[in-house]
Amino acid sequence: MKTEYPLHPILALATFATTFFTLPSLSFAQTSMDEWTPRSEVIEAWSQKRAEHNFDEARVPDYTLPNPLVSKSGKPISNARDWTTKRRPELLQLFRENVYGIRPSTDYEIAYEEIGRRENAFGIAATARQIRATIQARGKSLSFDFVFATPRSNTRVPVVVQINNRYFIPLDKAVDEFKPFWPVEKLLRRGYATASFHTSHVDPDDKRNGYEAGIRALLDDPDSDPETRWKSLSAWGWAASRVLDFALQQTEIDSKRTAVVGHSRGGKAALWAGAEDERF
Repeated sequence: MKTEYPLHPILALATFATTFFTLPSLSFAQTSMDEWTPRSEVIEAWSQKRAEHNFDEARVPDYTLPNPLVSKSGKPISNARDWTTKRRPELLQLFRENVYGIRPSTDYEIAYEEIGRRENAFGIAATARQIRATIQARGKSLSFDFVFATPRSNTRVPVVVQINNRYFIPLDKAVDEFKPFWPVEKLLRRGYATASFHTSHVDPDDKRNGYEAGIRALLDDPDSDPETRWKSLSAWGWAASRVLDFALQQTEIDSKRTAVVGHSRGGKAALWAGAEDERF
């Protein structure tokens, strides 16, 4: 049995890598420096817990990765223009339909409000601000905060947007307490601006009850197909783009040098954020 998976090889590798490193850490038993074997009891336990997923490598069918430089119609992709206008959109749509979901096109308004500020942060004349983003659509609204910090500089600076899937780090903690998960001071001292928001403030990290309380329910078409609606990782990536919108409104930010980062599932969300938003 052969199964074809239409993945761009770089995205396929990235998907494998992020998935592999977020599997339960006890799923593999180290037997030597170059050999490992699955732990059957762990595989069985996870198979019972999440019966809709396959945790047994032996059950994976044979598959063939297609040539990424051949279009859906079979036409070779031989130049950058064909890649940009034909093949890349095809691959993005496949990921939307099969992995991350399709983002809605609902009209919305967004406003940013500064609710806190620290000058001379870290004693290096940096400025840190807590910003509240409020999205309004269909007579309802949702707000989430992010902290935005910029170094003192005579030239425009790059910006790093972090998708934080652990906990929110408010303004005072960002400045007064060292957080290795988001090393604000190190970034500022190296000449980078940086911003961070908490994923659950945008789309709660709750599979059972999170949908109604997050941005997806606010913007989704109620009649859209639940199977292809955007999922949480896409919603988190969407929020990173809204933080970037704010950053690029600031005169001190270099729009040509922007990055989005995350860890674990935040890393997957960052990958998709960069795929959907080429400003990153």
